[in-house]
Amino acid sequence: MRNVPRADEADPRMVVVSLRHALSRRTDLYVTAADAKAQHGQKVSISRDDPGFADTQRGLVVGMQHRF
Repeated sequence: MRNVPRADEADPRMVVVSLRHALSRRTDLYVTAADAKAQHGQKVSISRDDPGFADTQRGLVVGMQHRF
């Protein structure tokens, strides 16, 4: 999560829940959910997408990781 530059009074908060399940020694399934909120009318984003800034953000990521 990153705050809008020079928004010192934004006071953002972020809650993240992540679950991981091992399918094998090298393969994991994962689910991550995030909720972010900025105060005082400031904007916040949980991604690197500059147009995606808002006063509240929610996101869900589902994926699989395999280590070679």
